[in-house]
Amino acid sequence: MVVPILRSACLLLASAMALACSSHDAASSADTHNDDASIDAIGDAEDDSAPEAESTATVGPETEETVAPETTETGDDVATHTPDTPDDEIPPCQAECATGETICTPDGLAACGQHDADDCLEWGPPMACTNRMVCSEGACACAVGAHLRDGQCVPDAHCAPASCSQHGLCGDAGGDLHCQCDPGYAGPECAECANEFHADGRGGCTTDPCLPNPCHDADRTVCATLGGGGNTCSCVPGFHLALETCVPDATCLPTSCNARGSCAEAGGVVACTCDSGYAGSHCDTCADGFHADGTGACTSDPCLPNPCASNELCSSLSGSASCTACPEDPEPCTRAVA
Repeated sequence: MVVPILRSACLLLASAMALACSSHDAASSADTHNDDASIDAIGDAEDDSAPEAESTATVGPETEETVAPETTETGDDVATHTPDTPDDEIPPCQAECATGETICTPDGLAACGQHDADDCLEWGPPMACTNRMVCSEGACACAVGAHLRDGQCVPDAHCAPASCSQHGLCGDAGGDLHCQCDPGYAGPECAECANEFHADGRGGCTTDPCLPNPCHDADRTVCATLGGGGNTCSCVPGFHLALETCVPDATCLPTSCNARGSCAEAGGVVACTCDSGYAGSHCDTCADGFHADGTGACTSDPCLPNPCASNELCSSLSGSASCTACPEDPEPCTRAVA
């Protein structure tokens, strides 16, 4: 009787244990699922907070350890970045401004004040603005009184009385001279003659064929224009042409014909009408058949001057001189010699 009762009790106990195990497995499975979901949520939260926790690590209850600056390997060199160094490796803020008015910007660069004399210095070797340049908004520009020409700042030009060679209207807009030339003149400064014009010899330009004077011996000639652009030359008053040269006109004087003729003026030339026995333009020679008589005059007498000796008497026969010895009475010879 006892044995059947024990067997029944064992069966009941086994059934109860089996039911309990089944319930425990189901509960365990549900707990496992909930735990996985919690772990995923915690992981996501840790990912979101990771950047804030990356810079420091807790060593003790009240101590934080600063993380060393990040280094970047570049070959054998190591480039160190600090909070004062921009990403493009420009050095920390320096006083690059010429007047020292440096303002450090948040990114570590140096900016110059608006009153700085030259804020165009660049990082590295200084490159200031060249002569006649000033810095304007970070770039070099020509200073007041200068302008850009062929990449260089050159001084502004200003109109003056002698500008445009005094042969045009001058303008100086933009710092360069601009000339509006008078008729007959050309070139950037109106210093050249335009087409169909030529220099007049006086510093100007003309179309006159008589300027400058093309005639020989210009001081004694006058040029007259002809049709077709030609010209002709003539002597000025007081001169006359002689062998293609203008010579001064002559005037009759008491000595013009050597007192051996009459004087007349014709075309600026003195003309003498010589007395008998005289010749030449000024009656200063003896005419044919005449000879000098030894006193400055001309004669046809063969006994003048006397060709005979002192004891001879000269007589002219057939136009020639004849000498005859004087008789004992010397008077005739004396008279002849005298």
